Amino acid sequence: MSGEPLSRSDFTYFMQIQTRWADMDSYGHVNNMAFYGFIDSCLTGFLVTECSHDKDHAAAIGLVVESGCQYFKPVTFPSIINCGLRVAHLGTSSVRYEVGLFADNDLKPSAQGFFCARFCRSGNNETNSASFKYKRRALLNIAKRLLNEILRIKGCCFF
Repeated sequence: MSGEPLSRSDFTYFMQIQTRWADMDSYGHVNNMAFYGFIDSCLTGFLVTECSHDKDHAAAIGLVVESGCQYFKPVTFPSIINCGLRVAHLGTSSVRYEVGLFADNDLKPSAQGFFCARFCRSGNNETNSASFKYKRRALLNIAKRLLNEILRIKGCCFF
């Protein structure tokens, strides 16, 4: 993450999450740990719906090796959080996901975070490039969709 807030157009996958009263802290805004929950829910939703991830039968699991979040403005209850996901880096056995958390109809995020995950064999945590290939295809498709949308706006097509 660059330090500057990204915009909605920087993300290709979205899901909505309703804030809960329990997400609030004693200062009257959504607690920073709730934002990590939103990021995790967005990423897990993506893996299940777009990558057909089945945690009970997967040959590989993604272990988070680094995470972070930047906060730009507070969010209160009730709000709808529009979570935008993008793939910032795709390696041979790892991926860096970035998530923008947009309150209601805001164009700039209230927060943006990232998870870096390394894919390992289930059970022994050894790096597993082979099992990562099917997830990599789904991730590349999202990158292609974003590029096509950019090129469509500019009047041409690439994929």
